[in-house]
Amino acid sequence: MYYAFIGRTFWRVEKGQYSNITESHDQVDLAGIGGIPADPHEFLFHVSLQTYKNGQWTHRCGGSIISVDKVLTAAHCVYASKAKDFLVIAGEHNLQEEDKTEQVVAIKYVTIHPQFSLL
Repeated sequence: MYYAFIGRTFWRVEKGQYSNITESHDQVDLAGIGGIPADPHEFLFHVSLQTYKNGQWTHRCGGSIISVDKVLTAAHCVYASKAKDFLVIAGEHNLQEEDKTEQVVAIKYVTIHPQFSLL
């Protein structure tokens, strides 16, 4: 099972179904491919990596908490960026609603795998 922020809400999608999504996430009918909304706070290790854009913090990528002070995300999400450009939001379920369970943490540093390449 996979998990992801799709559009504005957290979803659960069985293996293989997510690969069918090629359109803008806001226009995808995940229920049509077997996806179902995740229960609020079902995946406690999942975070929203956000950047400041057009006067507000917006979701850029998902990540997973792998230790008390580390989050793992895809290298392309942070490539050519500085740690100060990001916030990590834990406890988020719906990106459009604040439910007072969110925990906001600034990033101290970014480490990209030395073999990462955009090619």
